[in-house]
Amino acid sequence: MGERGEAPAGLLGPEAAVLRLLGLWRPRERQGQGLTPPAVVAAATIAAVAFIPAGVVLRLCGDFPEEIEETAHCSYICIVCFGCIVKAVLFVMEGDTVRELVHLLQATRAEYGSDEGSDRIRSGYQGTVDRMYRYFQVMALLPTLYWICWPLVAAAVSPGEASGVSGARQLPLPFWLPSGASGTPTYHLLYAVQALSLSLTVASAVCLDVFFIRLMMMLAAELQVLNENIAAIDGCRASGSAYGREEEEFDSLVPSDDRALEPTKKSAANFSDDDLFSRLLNNILHHQAILRCIWLLQTAMNVSIFILLFINMANLCFNMFVTAGLLQDGRNVTKAVTAFSPVPGLLLQTAMYCLFGQITTDQSEKLLHSAFGCGWDDCDTRFKHNLLIFMLMVGRPVEITVGKTYKLSKEMLLQVLNGTYVLLNMLFHVHSDDHI
Repeated sequence: MGERGEAPAGLLGPEAAVLRLLGLWRPRERQGQGLTPPAVVAAATIAAVAFIPAGVVLRLCGDFPEEIEETAHCSYICIVCFGCIVKAVLFVMEGDTVRELVHLLQATRAEYGSDEGSDRIRSGYQGTVDRMYRYFQVMALLPTLYWICWPLVAAAVSPGEASGVSGARQLPLPFWLPSGASGTPTYHLLYAVQALSLSLTVASAVCLDVFFIRLMMMLAAELQVLNENIAAIDGCRASGSAYGREEEEFDSLVPSDDRALEPTKKSAANFSDDDLFSRLLNNILHHQAILRCIWLLQTAMNVSIFILLFINMANLCFNMFVTAGLLQDGRNVTKAVTAFSPVPGLLLQTAMYCLFGQITTDQSEKLLHSAFGCGWDDCDTRFKHNLLIFMLMVGRPVEITVGKTYKLSKEMLLQVLNGTYVLLNMLFHVHSDDHI
């Protein structure tokens, strides 16, 4: 039980530690304790994320913005925060599934392919996700600091402009303040709460994305290890094979003195039919464990990532439409650029899930070729029969599916982009008809 409790530490990265501080991830489930402290922390984190859209709704109800870019900004914040809340809540609700997946993946790594080559493959995938986590942290830190600090910088550079017509100072995010409240401690308290909520929202969103991507990459690593192990089964070197007979005949023609000078070679007869069948069976069991891990991952990602991709597509369409409308009306280019600024981040997040899901599928597609090229032609009937069953099993590549129908792949990314274009085209026609 001690090893089981510490197992995720060697598999997961720094994002798991951040999620644990936020209360969203618990390596071990604690039974019979009611409302545990991690649950309280998770509730506080989700409440902090929900504070941002609540403030935006209050702004829309108390002082609806007159300009379209401000309305688009408020809508974007509400939709993105809604996606973050759904993803965080469902991640906590699927905690048992995620914990089972992590422990099963850790046990699979320990039981199958524990040689140096397999460790090198897994370390390569692990290092890739670690670097990606650092890149995402930097990419998220810059806009977060900008959103938090720009009201202070604007107030210091041009106090009259930052105060606006009503004389009210600005907050990092939209929020309705009654007249005269900007000079009271209420303003400073709201500023601090918004800064904290924004930081927690960005941290939880980035860490949850990297958490799921790391699990996908670890499954891709297991599939590559399985490919290497299957390809290493060289049935042609089994005892009694054609290669073995040729090697024995060649050695019999070599003089004994010259044979003694040759470097020692691994005997082909060391691999009996039972040894080869045992190695094949071990790889089949490895594949079954990987399929179980993929099923658990799909269960954990099914609803949350599907909603996330749908929200991203709607946001892409909405922001691009607002940007086009601002440019079409001849308004300030700066406002159009501001409206367009969320689009690269939305595209990156969507592409990230689709492309890393495609990596897992690509490794799965190689299993059939690895099995066919393992040198089975001179093996016994039992080996061939089980290898044929395995090839039938891997004939259909593994695909990570969300929403029960949408596969995380390059085709899914193209569908999202195509759907965005179709919606955008429809909105342009509606916009043109209104002007006519």
